[in-house]
Amino acid sequence: MKVSQSIPTDSLYKFSAISGLILFSISLVFGFYLKFMSDNMEKASDLYYPSIKAEELIKQIDCRLDAINNKLDKCKIKQTVSDGSEIEINQLQHIKRVQKDTIAIYKKYDDISRPLYENLGWAIDVGGTS
Repeated sequence: MKVSQSIPTDSLYKFSAISGLILFSISLVFGFYLKFMSDNMEKASDLYYPSIKAEELIKQIDCRLDAINNKLDKCKIKQTVSDGSEIEINQLQHIKRVQKDTIAIYKKYDDISRPLYENLGWAIDVGGTS
C-alpha cells in the first residue's frame, strides 16, 4: 500500500519550533513573575512585626502628645526627653513620621504580594483553616 500524501515535515517542524518558543517564553515570564511576587511576600513578612511595633509606638506617641497638650505628666517614652518641651514634641513628631513610613512600606509590599498569598493559601494553609 502506497501512501499518496507524505507527512508535512516542514510545517510540523515550524509548528514544533514556534510552540516550543511560546511555551518557553510563557514559562520564563511566569518564573520572573513568581520570583517577583515571592520576593515581595518575603519583604512583607520581614516588615510585619516592625509594623506592629510601629503602630504601638504611634499610640504611645499620641498619648504623650495629648498629655503634653493637657499639661499632664504621663505616657513617657524612653526614646525621648520627657520634659514637655518643644524638643520633645519635635522628637515625638519625627519618630511618628518614621514609624508611619515603616507601616506604609509594609502595606505596599503586602498589597503587591496579596495575589500570590491568596492563590497559594490553599496549598500551604497559612491561615490554619483546615
